[in-house]
Amino acid sequence: MKNQFQLRKDYDLESDVLWLSIEDDYNYRESIGIGNVILDFDENCIPVAVEILDASKVLNLSKDSLKKDFNVKMDIYVDEDLIAIHAQFAFPNKKQIPVEKDFKTVNDINIPSREVGMVIGEF
Repeated sequence: MKNQFQLRKDYDLESDVLWLSIEDDYNYRESIGIGNVILDFDENCIPVAVEILDASKVLNLSKDSLKKDFNVKMDIYVDEDLIAIHAQFAFPNKKQIPVEKDFKTVNDINIPSREVGMVIGEF
């Protein structure tokens, strides 16, 4: 069964960091780096936050686009071998094509298998 969470977002223009986290309070456990992406887990090994470093470059978007409202849908899959994120970014009232990105890494921190969906806005 997939857990579903609403996200909140913050973008730091100066450092070009996009931070997405669940709206609920959580107790941080640990993080794993996936290239320019940092994925945080809570004490129950549930993915709870994603930080994208150099976000405008990683997502191939302008910094101005990242400052504005946009929708996000992320599906995070964890199994005994792999941690994978499939992320979609869409811009309401824009003619801009939605951006899709995939990030994967080895599950070398022994996070148990699970599927988590995270969303801002509608898809």
